[in-house]
Parts: sequence; C-alpha cells; structure tokens
Amino acid sequence: MTNMRRVLGLFLLIGLFYSNALTGEFLYDDEFLIQKNQIIQNVNRLPEAFLGSSTSGSGGKDSFYRPLQTVSYSLIHALFGLDPFWFHFLNVFVHFLNAVLLLFLLEELFKRWRIEHPRGFSLAIVLIWALHPIHTEAVSYASATADPLHFFFGLIFLRLSFLGQGKGRKGLGLLALSAALLTKEAAVIFPGVLFCTVFSDAFYFQKEKLLPALKKSLYLSLPALLLALVYAYLRSNLLDFDHSFQFYQTDNVYTSSWYHRLCTALAALPSYLHLLFWPDRLQIDRNFPVFISFFSFPVLLGSLIFVFSLIPLVAGSLLFSFFSLWFWSSHVLNTGILLPLNSLFLEHWMYVPSVGVVGACVQAGRLIFKKIKMPTKAVVGILILLCTALGARTFVQNKVWHSPVSLYEHILEGSPDVARVHNNLAMALSDEGKLKEAEGHYLKSIEIDATYPQTWHNLGLLHLQQGKIDEGIENLKHAVSLNPNFFPSYLYLSKAYLFKGDKEKSQAALRKYQETRRIPSF
Repeated sequence: MTNMRRVLGLFLLIGLFYSNALTGEFLYDDEFLIQKNQIIQNVNRLPEAFLGSSTSGSGGKDSFYRPLQTVSYSLIHALFGLDPFWFHFLNVFVHFLNAVLLLFLLEELFKRWRIEHPRGFSLAIVLIWALHPIHTEAVSYASATADPLHFFFGLIFLRLSFLGQGKGRKGLGLLALSAALLTKEAAVIFPGVLFCTVFSDAFYFQKEKLLPALKKSLYLSLPALLLALVYAYLRSNLLDFDHSFQFYQTDNVYTSSWYHRLCTALAALPSYLHLLFWPDRLQIDRNFPVFISFFSFPVLLGSLIFVFSLIPLVAGSLLFSFFSLWFWSSHVLNTGILLPLNSLFLEHWMYVPSVGVVGACVQAGRLIFKKIKMPTKAVVGILILLCTALGARTFVQNKVWHSPVSLYEHILEGSPDVARVHNNLAMALSDEGKLKEAEGHYLKSIEIDATYPQTWHNLGLLHLQQGKIDEGIENLKHAVSLNPNFFPSYLYLSKAYLFKGDKEKSQAALRKYQETRRIPSF
C-alpha cells in the first residue's frame, strides 16, 4: 500500500467517524477560552497571549500558559469568526495530521529495527490509536486543542531529533519542541520520550551495554532536556500566573503526601486500561477518590500492572520495551506524584501515552497470530472489525459532545453528585428557556456544595428573570458574602435595587462593582 493510499485512508476514516463532532456547539470552558476571549478576536492584542494565562483574554487568571493554543484560535477567528464548526475542524484536522506523523515515525523506527512488515504494523497501531473513543475528549472538545496540537509539535520534534540528519534538522527539532512547550505544559515529557527511544535503539537493538546506552541517550537528548528545564524555570517564575504551579491553595490529604499521590496514581492505572480495552463509560468530569493505603485492591492491581510493564525491560524485548518506555515517559507527569495536579483522572491524559499501550497490544496480537499461523486475510479482517467497532463507539461518544445539555446530562448519569456540573447544566437549561428545570439543578448544586459564589449568583439571576426580586437579591448577596470580589453580583444587585426604587443601595452596589471589577476574581 502506497503512502498516499494510507494517508487518504486515514483521512477518510477519521473524517467519517469524527464527522458529527464538527457540528458540535461551544460548551464548558469554550466560553472563556474562545467565546469571551478578546485576544483571539483582536489581532492587535495577540502578543498578550504570551504575557498571561490562557483565560487572560476573558478577564481571568488560571493555572495554564498556552499561548500557541490562543494563536490557533485567533487564526480560526480571523478566517471564519466564532463559528464552532471551524474550531472543531481544527482539532479533528490536527488529530489527522498526528495520525500521519505517527504512522511515518513508527514505520521508520520499525524499518531501522528490521521489524517484519513495518508498514502494516505501523498502520495497525495508528488506526486503532486514531479511532479509539478515549480520545474524543481531546479531539471533539473545542477547548482541548492543546492536546492534539502539542503532540503535533512533539512528533515533529521526535522525528527530527532521532531520525533527522545534521545539526540543522536537530535545531528545527528544538524549535518544534519550543512550540510544543508553548502549546501545553505537558510537552516537557517529549525529551523523556526521546531519551527512551534512543535508549531502546542503543540497548535493545544495537545491543550496547547499559551504561554506554544510557550515556548515548543522555547525550542525544541533552539539548532538549536543557530546553525543557529552562522552560520549567521560566514557567515557575516569570510565567507563573496566579501561582500556576500550585493548583491547591491549602494542603490536603492528596497534596501533603507523595505516598498518597503514588497510591492514587497506581489505582488509576486499572481504570485507564479498562477504558482503553473496553471504553464503556467515558466522561470528562468524574469523581476519582484519593487512595491513602497501598493495600487497597485498585492500588495492588495497579502495582501488578506496573511490575508487569517492567518485565520487557528485563527480558530484553525491543518492541515491548520501547512501548512500555513510551507509556511511562509520557504518562509520568499525569500521575501527580512529582507535581500535584488539579484532577486525579482525565481521559485526555491518555492522548500520548495510549500509543504505548496500543503498540504493545498490536505486537502481542502479531505474535499470537504468527504462533497459530492465522492467515493474513483473517488478521486483516479482525483489524477491520476492531477499527469499525472503535470508530462506531467514537461516533456515538461525539453525540455526547454535541451540546452543553447533552454533555452535562451524560456526566451526571455517571457522577450525579458533582456540584459544578449541576450548575453548568442549569445554565445551559436556562439558556434554552427551561427555567424550572434549571432552578432544580441550581438547588441540587447548592445542596451538594454551597461554597460556590457562581451558583448562588446564577440562581439569583434566575430568580430575577422569574420576577422573584427579593429572592434574587438574597442569592446575589450570598454570592458576594462567599467572595467579596465576585463583581458580577454587585452589578445585578445594583439593577435589582434600582428596579425596586432603592437608588441609594443601587448606587452603593454599583460602586462596589466598579471597585472589585479591577480585581480579577476567577
């Protein structure tokens, strides 16, 4: 099969199974990263993307620095405005490019390592990876552009740094790594992936001794490692917005103990593998517990999986070692052991590491089919059935991402006690004019967690809309009692008091709005 035919096949399959993602609406963080982002809507303000956090264009501060994600949105807006179709198209198209780049990277590696049928092997891995529904969170969600885009630059970096010849190409590789770092913080893992790739080549393929193989790996990946260290230093100092390197303002059972984070990371492994082998329950927002004991069953099972993943490294298997090292080098930051993260379990964290899992499974299948002498046509048939099943599941999952209501209702089916999701669903229902249903979800959100000023504020606006002025005022006042700098509530308090004819209170609330508006509250 020629390269053009394989690329065209990937284009058609990804386009087919992600076609319904293109018609999705804006939802979740799209409001702040895209819809209300003044930077992407004004080319003259684009330099500001490099001087603030990802939501600075909508007046906020957050824990992420992703200027090239903002630049990509600015380009889409300049060409097509705020049409959600093109923001979704961006993600799907970059996902397709990643599939092509990954295909050629793996094929060149397999040829170098003299693996049998490198083209078919690499195509099987990429097809399963590209069509797997666990990646819908990274592809079908408009605001998740950083996931496919940073992998795009990371793949270029890996290709140029390991397989490229000459200092010029390696310099371009470092430029690609710089772009990846400016797209998503997790790109710091790519020097580690490069190190593991070089080590696999030297130790398992060229059969160099352990110490020389480690030295060679360090030498070839050292420029990238130094670049990542410089970035990490800048990111934790000059580019540290609102304490970006610390998601938790106070210590808790998770942040205060690396042991608890280790146990939680191990417990997450079986759940990730469950979704990779049987993606039956996919959702963006889930309650994953903190594990504090090594002797919990999920932790013990995760430990066994970890030990099992190390066997190829000892046994000397080139491909299984490479895939294991790929997984761990790209997943290590997601564990939260080194740095406490703002979530314990997220599907889009598997976007890069899953290549290692899929590759190992395909290699295992190859060995089994070869052992039982299964005909090539039968193997191809199994691959077609598997890819069809995965693609169909992806197509179904994309329907979840179609609208805010469909997304939040889906989340609550699996995690009914997440306060912020009830609040978000209520906002979406309110936008559709379903005020009574919206009120029920606001009240449910407050019942679960009454500490969010946003929920009290939103309930207050709903009551004002329903003509319940006194109830609305009380809810707005409660919002600012929880956060005195939550300026939106002061504005609507001013309007509510004016409606009641109390000009003095209206002016006082307006002054508070003007004072606190200068202080970012989110």
